[in-house]
Amino acid sequence: MHGALRRWVDRLLTRVGISSFYDVCLVVLCLIFACMYPFALIGIAFNITPPFTLGEAGSVMLFLEGSLVVLSAVRFVGWLRTFVAAVCVMLCAYVIEIVGVHTGWLFGRYVYTDSLQPQLPGGIPFAVLFAWLLIVFGSYAFVAGFRYTCRITLIRILAGALLATLLDFAIEPVAAHIVFYWRWLEPGRLTYYGVPLTNFLTWYVVTFLLLLLLRWIWRSNRHDQDGHEPRSIAAQLPIFVPGMLFFCILAMFGTIDLTHGYYGSIVVTVLGAIVAGVLWWRQEGKEHSLIGV
Repeated sequence: MHGALRRWVDRLLTRVGISSFYDVCLVVLCLIFACMYPFALIGIAFNITPPFTLGEAGSVMLFLEGSLVVLSAVRFVGWLRTFVAAVCVMLCAYVIEIVGVHTGWLFGRYVYTDSLQPQLPGGIPFAVLFAWLLIVFGSYAFVAGFRYTCRITLIRILAGALLATLLDFAIEPVAAHIVFYWRWLEPGRLTYYGVPLTNFLTWYVVTFLLLLLLRWIWRSNRHDQDGHEPRSIAAQLPIFVPGMLFFCILAMFGTIDLTHGYYGSIVVTVLGAIVAGVLWWRQEGKEHSLIGV
C-alpha cells in the first residue's frame, strides 16, 4: 500500500513537473490563490461577513498576487533582474504614493484608511506596493506575450498602460466605497464615482513610465533560452499566471461593481477584458507589433 501510494505521488509530481524549490513555491501559491479567490469574490460581492476583516483578506490577497507575478518573471529574466525590477517598481510606487497622499498633486487628494496592514512610514500600506507589482508586471506580461520577451515597441507599452488604467477604473469604486481601503477627500467636479479623473490620467502616465523601466531592465533576450516550449504544468505556469491573475482581478472587481450598482464600471471592465484579450491573442500568435509593423 505504501509503495503504491509513493508511486502514484511520484507519477503526479512528474506530470505536474515539480522539480525544484521554485516550482514548489509557484504551485503552492497558485493553489492558495485558487482557494482564496472564490471566497473573496463571493464575500465582497454579496456582503457576506467573514470571520476576519476585509482589510486582512485584502492585504493577504495583494501580497499573494504580487508575489505570483514576480515569481513568474523569474522564469524568463532570472532572479537578479527580477529582483532589481521589483525593487525599482516598489521604490517608485512608494515615492509616488507618498507624494500623492501628502500633496494631492498627482492623483488628487486622498488618504489610506487603517484597513490594509501593515503600513509603512507616511501612511502607505505595504500591500499597496504589491498591488503595483501586480499591475505593472502583469501589464508587461500582456504586451510581452506572457514570455517576458524584450522586443517591446512603444505601441505595446502604450497599450499596456491603457490596460493598467482600465483595471484601475474597475478597482476604484470597490476600493473607495465598498471595502474602504482609501478615501477621496476633494474629488472636484470631473469625477468617476467620486474619483477625480486626474487619478486615471496619472495612472496612465505613471504605468507607462514604469513599463518603460521594465523594458530597459529586461532589455536583453529572455532568460529561458532552450528554444523548447515547456510541457509540464509547473513549467507552463509562469507563462499563464500573469494573464490569469489579471483576468481574475478584472472579473472580481467587475462582478462586485455589478452587484453594488456601479454599472458604469461594467462597461470599463468589458473594455478591459477586450483589450487584454486582443493583447493576448496578438502577442501569442505573432511577433510583430500591435499595428502590424
